Amino acid sequence: MEKKDWGDIPSLEGLEMDWDYKAENALGQRIHARLGEEDLIRIFNQPRILVKVATVEGNETGALHDISEGGLAVNMASRLEKNQQLKVGLLLGNEKIISRALVRHVQQRNQQYTAGLMFVDLGGESKSYLAGMYATKVFKHDR
Repeated sequence: MEKKDWGDIPSLEGLEMDWDYKAENALGQRIHARLGEEDLIRIFNQPRILVKVATVEGNETGALHDISEGGLAVNMASRLEKNQQLKVGLLLGNEKIISRALVRHVQQRNQQYTAGLMFVDLGGESKSYLAGMYATKVFKHDR
């Protein structure tokens, strides 16, 4: 019997998958679901979660805008530069999240900046904790 591969199998009528999906918006391109400020307030019952950011120039504190397993967005008084390497730390409930990060994008909002940071080598326990937070959001929202 001749060995076949996946490409030899025809598409199911009405369920074609022979194309490369490209999301039409940023939300569709995200790998991880994010928890925004309202979600974080509901889960942790805190109006604001502080994030410490360390760069070669020094340290600064910002406010958490959103977070996922892949990274976070932080509101800050000063501008970070795209592709800048840094370290971030924050406390979510009783869990301390500390990681290296890379600045992916920066937006100016009024007199502040919102920087999107990608975690670099985030520890397994922290990843699991962040993944579980989304389930907490869904559970608390549905009750």
